[in-house]
Amino acid sequence: MLVSTVVWLRRGVAAAVPARHFATESELQQEEGDESDAMTSSGMPSHAMRGAGESDESDESGGSGDEAGRLAGEAAAALTISPELSAKFNLDSYDDDDMDSASILERDVTYMMALPEGTSDPYMTKEDRDDDEIDDITIRGSDLLLLTGVTEEDDFSHLDVHVYEEGDDNLYTHHDLMLSSFPLCLEWCGFRVRTGESAEHGLAERSGGNLVAIGTFDPHIEVWDLDLMDAMEPLMVLGNAPDEANVVKRSKKSKKKKKSKKKPARAKAVAHTDAIMGLSWNPLVHNLLASSSADGAVIIWDLEERTALHRLTHHKDKVQSVRWHPTKPSVLATASYDKSVSILDLQNSDTHVAFSLPSDPEGMQWHPHDENILVVSTESGAVVCFDVRSSSNEPALLLQAHEAAVCGMSLNAVVPGLLATCSPDRTLKLWDISDPAAVTLLHTHESAEQLFCVAWSPDSPFLLSVGGKLTHRVINTTQYDLVARRYQNAGS
Repeated sequence: MLVSTVVWLRRGVAAAVPARHFATESELQQEEGDESDAMTSSGMPSHAMRGAGESDESDESGGSGDEAGRLAGEAAAALTISPELSAKFNLDSYDDDDMDSASILERDVTYMMALPEGTSDPYMTKEDRDDDEIDDITIRGSDLLLLTGVTEEDDFSHLDVHVYEEGDDNLYTHHDLMLSSFPLCLEWCGFRVRTGESAEHGLAERSGGNLVAIGTFDPHIEVWDLDLMDAMEPLMVLGNAPDEANVVKRSKKSKKKKKSKKKPARAKAVAHTDAIMGLSWNPLVHNLLASSSADGAVIIWDLEERTALHRLTHHKDKVQSVRWHPTKPSVLATASYDKSVSILDLQNSDTHVAFSLPSDPEGMQWHPHDENILVVSTESGAVVCFDVRSSSNEPALLLQAHEAAVCGMSLNAVVPGLLATCSPDRTLKLWDISDPAAVTLLHTHESAEQLFCVAWSPDSPFLLSVGGKLTHRVINTTQYDLVARRYQNAGS
């Protein structure tokens, strides 16, 4: 298992009781077709293959066939039914069926498994849902939610939606979603998708706005509704169609099976041609999503129309990260393997500020307590802070944080200057960078495994989620003495 990316959700953005997706008749028929294809692709059913294998083993074992025959005879004798017992229970007529169909397997029972498209079961009401089930999936006001992108040893990838119960220090998986490829980045989006039009007012009805955009090694972006459990398809796909290649079946029953999928709504005119390395949702213009890619481009997407608005090609190599400015809706920062950081104003093409990096970028974040500071982590283990107002290429802070790449970096949104970094060098470090002239290392946590991602909780500021190879945990950092002493009055 490898946890490659982690994101917290703010309290209150998720539905208290998520909806469930129930497979439609067409989805079940498609799944049955896939299962049939899988069985026939080998040339014989699985039970026939087992039989052939067993026969071969018997032939090779010499006298084992005689022994098997003797045991079978003894078993048959032990199971012989007396005539009195057969007459008492009418066993001779046990298999007779008065119905027209010769076998239950020949009857059409699809009506029991699925409903026609666009319909609901008239015999089911909310009151019929099992109270225990509702209690199990209910998200309470005290719960904290976080998302992780996970890849198993067999290359099967999924998005896990976790609930963390802070009072009990209990972390568990609420539900998960099957992904088509290795997850490189996650971005929560508060965009409220148009679901229909109100007959009374003629206004667009919209969803609750709890989405996640996912970038993988595939050249498209999947956007999923986090308030819908057991979904088999993303809410929308931006870019190249996932059904043009084999993608993972969105079902736990066949999570390793490949199939051609029905095409979700997507943008065709402009798209990425390589892996999606970075994503950023605009918190001020909610329908805008920015993506950066290994193809060297940055694309601005319109979530309302599900189309690409702009394609930016100002970098000369892969674009690792992209971040919208927190207070200026048209300002965008990008970081590339050409070892540069760019700050663009999409409303003013003449505004383009660039800074040089000591090595390839890993992560990037606007400082939550100083909107003029951009913080970048690098492959060489450094954390670099740039003042975007400066005309100099010199960084405001250059911190050699780790011996290997700083794959995970997170600035605390509540506690000024509290920085967490992690690395494949198997260390998690906490820093106070509030004074660039006197940076303090608060704590170093040694891990048994490589670490790749880290994120502070926006609601409980000293909770830190850390993920890596074979590990994911939530840490209360107040257990570290120097953190507790320095910030004893913060976040209260």
